[in-house]
Amino acid sequence: MKSTHGWDDEQGRTVLQRDKEDAQDYRYFPDPDLPPVEVDDAWIDRARARVGETPMAKLARFESMGLTLKDATAIVEERSVCTFFEETMHAINHDDRARVASNLVLQVGMRLANEREVLVSDLGISSSDAGAIGTMRARDEIAASGAERLFELMCGREGDVRAIAEAEGLFIVRDEGALDAWCDEVIASNPPIVEQIRSGKTQAIGRLIGEVMKKSGGQADPKSVRERLLEKIGT
Repeated sequence: MKSTHGWDDEQGRTVLQRDKEDAQDYRYFPDPDLPPVEVDDAWIDRARARVGETPMAKLARFESMGLTLKDATAIVEERSVCTFFEETMHAINHDDRARVASNLVLQVGMRLANEREVLVSDLGISSSDAGAIGTMRARDEIAASGAERLFELMCGREGDVRAIAEAEGLFIVRDEGALDAWCDEVIASNPPIVEQIRSGKTQAIGRLIGEVMKKSGGQADPKSVRERLLEKIGT
């Protein structure tokens, strides 16, 4: 049974207006002014080529690169973000380029864009410079905080990214002596936290890592700091 209903505001429901037993009762017939449209595989391929990659296809592709559904969705939702992400990703010289580019664009680029009320593409940083920052981060040459700082510095600025990172003291310090000294100072000035860690509350080490990073001016490697602190505390 096929039927046509109308909406009744007073009753708040649909009401039957007419019904037909079969589709032919509607008297469908071809429009003589409209010629038949033949859709073959070649026509479909041409249409797909004009449309380009759909958002859903991009989403699936980004997930296949290792991005989470949440991050992939956030990137695909805005065209300018998606374009900047892909250009940045291709400029990163590292196997983990997709994840690194995603972190840079979503955690740093989007934050700055929201603060400045502009699009990510209008921040004034080129995708090649963002890619250079991503490469340094992927190679553990700079910490996450250093990458964030460098990204912000390059917005609306020209110059060699590595030279600016060097001038700003953003490269991770690999000096073992300096790392030992920073860790010793922090351990000596935080006895209660050290005791918590020794008693099994290892999550408390985050406070000490933060103190060491502050002393190093953000130049220490957080992973190395954690390992050295645990080694010195004796857990």
